[in-house]
Amino acid sequence: MKRKQKTGTKEISLISYLVLCIVTNVLIEQNSLFCSEIVKIPVIYNEGYDFKFSDDLKKAHPLDGEKYSKIINSLKDEINTLSDNNFIDPEEEITTKELLTVHSEDYLVNSLKNKSTIASIACVKELEDCDIDFLEEKLLKPMRWATKGTIVAAEMAVRYGWAINVGGGYHHAKKTTGEGFCFYRDIPLACLKILQQDSTTKILIVDLDAHQGNGNALFLEENSTLQDNIAIFDIYNDTIYPSDQEKRAKHIKFNYPASKNFEADKGRWKDDSAYYGILQNELKEAICDFQPTHIIYNAGSDIYELDILGGFGISQDGIITRDEWVFWYARKYNIPITMVLSGGYHEDSYKIVGNSILNLHEKGLICLDPQKIEEYTQTRMDKKNNNNQFNIPPPPIPKKKENNNNGKSSGFSGIQKTFIGAAGGIFACIVIYCLVYKINPMTALKKLFNKQTT
Repeated sequence: MKRKQKTGTKEISLISYLVLCIVTNVLIEQNSLFCSEIVKIPVIYNEGYDFKFSDDLKKAHPLDGEKYSKIINSLKDEINTLSDNNFIDPEEEITTKELLTVHSEDYLVNSLKNKSTIASIACVKELEDCDIDFLEEKLLKPMRWATKGTIVAAEMAVRYGWAINVGGGYHHAKKTTGEGFCFYRDIPLACLKILQQDSTTKILIVDLDAHQGNGNALFLEENSTLQDNIAIFDIYNDTIYPSDQEKRAKHIKFNYPASKNFEADKGRWKDDSAYYGILQNELKEAICDFQPTHIIYNAGSDIYELDILGGFGISQDGIITRDEWVFWYARKYNIPITMVLSGGYHEDSYKIVGNSILNLHEKGLICLDPQKIEEYTQTRMDKKNNNNQFNIPPPPIPKKKENNNNGKSSGFSGIQKTFIGAAGGIFACIVIYCLVYKINPMTALKKLFNKQTT
C-alpha cells in the first residue's frame, strides 16, 4: 500500500508540474507574468492586410498582394529589437457605419455585392468568375482592415509625431464608386477623424503616387467647407490614368502635372535630379503657404523606373530620397506626418518601401527601436512645446546623370575603365621597350611566359 501511495504521489507531482508549466507559458504569452509592458511603435499593421489570391489571379494584376507582410518581415529582420507585438494593430476593420460618412449607401450595400463592379474597380476581369463570398473575404476585407489602419495611423501621428500604415492610400475611391484598385476612401476618413478631434487642424495631403489623386480631389469638391482645412499637393504623370484629371485638378491647390518635365523621346523623367527640382522647392513653398499642422503622405512607389503602370522613371534610391525629403520637412517644422503606401506594382515594391522606412529610421526621422521610442517622442514634444524647429541637415540631392558620347554610355563601369586604361599603359610600355632595345615583342613575351612557367 505504501508503494502505491508513493507512485500516486509521483503521478500527482508530475501532473502538477505540467499544469504549472502550461499556465506559466500562457501567462508569459499574454504578457501577464515575468514580462514588462510591450512598447508600441507607430507602424500600423494587421496580418489581414494581405490579398491571398490563387496563382492564376496573382498573374492577372501586377500588384504583389502579399507585400504588406513582406515589408513587416523585412523590418523585423533588420532591427533585432522589433517583434510582431511592437506594431500597432488596428484591432478591427472599418465598419459600414464609418464608411457611410464618405460613401453612399447604394455603393456599399449594392455595388460592392456585384462581381462585375468589383472586377471593374480592381481592373481584374478574371474576378467576375469568382464567388462573391470569396471576393468579400480575399479582396474587400483586407482593404477594410487597411482603411481602419489609416485612421489609426493618423491618430498615432498626433501622439508620436509620425506614423506609417503599411497599406492604404486609396486615392481614387469616390463617394458612389471605386476605381483604380481603390474601394474605400481611407484618406478622407482620416482627415475627418483628425478634424473631429481638433477642428483647427490644417491637413496637407502630399500625394507622390504616380497617378493623380482624383478621388481625394473630388472629396474636396464635394465638401467645399473643408478647403480651408485640407489642401492637396500632387505631383503626377498626367499622360496616364485617370481620365478625369483636368476636372479634378481644379481642387488640387498645389497641382504639378509632370509631363512637361519628361524627356520627349522617353515620356518619363530624364533623371532623379529633375524630379527633385520640383519636389524640394515646391513642397517647401506649399508648406510655407498653407502652414499645415498635419501631413498625410501618400507614398506610392509606382514612380519606380521599372514599374509598368507608373511611367515615371525614378530609381530605387530616388524613391528612398523622396520619402526622406517629405519626412525631413515634417520633422524640421515639427509637423505630425501620417504615411500610407498607395500604389506600387513591381515585384521589388516591398523591398523599396522596406528599405525606405529603414532609411528614415537610420536618419533619425522616425524611430523603429522600441527601447528608444519614448525618448524620441519626448524630444519631439519638448521641441513643440517650446516652438522650436529641429536643426537637422537636409537629404542629399541626387546628381544629374552624366551625358557622355551624345548620351550613349560606353558600357563600362568605372572600375572596368580603370583596368582597361592600366592594361593599355602597360602594353604601350612593353612596345616602347622592345623598340628601344630592338627586341621582337613576340620573342620577349615567349621568353617571359617560359620564365614564369619554369
